[in-house]
This record gives sequence, structure tokens and C-alpha cells, in this order.
Amino acid sequence: MYLPTSSSLLSSLSVTS
Repeated sequence: MYLPTSSSLLSSLSVTS
């Protein structure tokens, strides 16, 4: 579940940026 979580966080940061 680490991968999905990291992906979600990275996605959020990417969208925010």
C-alpha cells in the first residue's frame, strides 16, 4: 500500500505545483 499512497501524494503535489 506504500506505492498507492506515494503515488497519491506525488499526484497531489504535482497538481498543486
